[in-house]
Amino acid sequence: MNMKRMLALALACIAVLALAACGSAPAASGSAAASGSAAASVSVGDFKPITLKFSTMNPKGHFSIDSVYNIAQVIEDKTGGKIKVEVYPGGQLGDYDIVTDELMRGTIDLAFQSAVDKYDASVGAHALPYLCTDYKDLPVVYAADGYLCQHFADAYESMGVKFLGVFTEGFQGIGSVKKIPNAGDPSAAKNYTLRVANIKCLTDAFSLLGFSVSTLPYSETLSAIQTGVVDGWVGGTAILNYQTFSDVIKQYYLYMTYVEASHFLMNLDRYNSLPAEYQQIITDAIHDECVKSFDLAKEKDQEGLDLLSKKGIETVTFTQDELKAMKDATRDQVLESSRELMGSDFIDGLQAFLSKNGL
Repeated sequence: MNMKRMLALALACIAVLALAACGSAPAASGSAAASGSAAASVSVGDFKPITLKFSTMNPKGHFSIDSVYNIAQVIEDKTGGKIKVEVYPGGQLGDYDIVTDELMRGTIDLAFQSAVDKYDASVGAHALPYLCTDYKDLPVVYAADGYLCQHFADAYESMGVKFLGVFTEGFQGIGSVKKIPNAGDPSAAKNYTLRVANIKCLTDAFSLLGFSVSTLPYSETLSAIQTGVVDGWVGGTAILNYQTFSDVIKQYYLYMTYVEASHFLMNLDRYNSLPAEYQQIITDAIHDECVKSFDLAKEKDQEGLDLLSKKGIETVTFTQDELKAMKDATRDQVLESSRELMGSDFIDGLQAFLSKNGL
């Protein structure tokens, strides 16, 4: 072989090696490639034990925390102790906003909390009015393979977070210090000031139902009810009203405007760093508890209504005809007014999903 051919062959080998090196370079942490990977290359046998920090907002004693501890136990058992889960209930690691930021950074591994919509308003879509008007609607609207959950998964992934499911805690109602006039008639003015969370789709919905709304902070709600600044508040299940407001309210109206639907979330890079078998264990453990929550929501709502009644608080529920009238008076208008915040593509898809399922 002459010198020129030897030199050409050497240069070709160098080029091939350079291309191979470029192709095998690891994606930077947080990049699209890293976030989209299905699982780490590490095998179960080589996986070193870790402890995951799991933040929850609800305190010990709240029924949903039992589900969180069930999940932690299943993960530890099925990974043979390779993954331990340390649960921090009652917001010990910070409020929703702080935990969301820490989850995105990876300083918190798992979270169970209400959606924080400051990065993408559409993840707070559970607050849109009357997506459900009956407990039988819950497994349709919040199915793991349904429109909402699939959308949440995409939205959270762009934030570096793995969405793992929705846990339905129950329907929302109004805790009140006075009777609501024409409570079941959405066309009637209520002469009633209602504390509502400062979320546009909620303030729009209750304004359309005839209420004057106040968006004072939740921390001021109890004293505002006691001093007559507001006549009542919306945002709590029957259980929560019994636990927190039963000393001041005289009525509880189960308006069922929206569902308290908490999200299970995990840092995406942490999730992707796990062997596929462990990813599946975590996903299945959370999915099982989310499915159970559909029946649990009805059971706990009834338990809350019974507890309120035993304490002498009048409880008011509405017929399906009344709920449909409230839905007709609010949902389409609020969906349209939410396009700018949540995006027209999302709203169009949600409307198509609701129509397809007769909701």
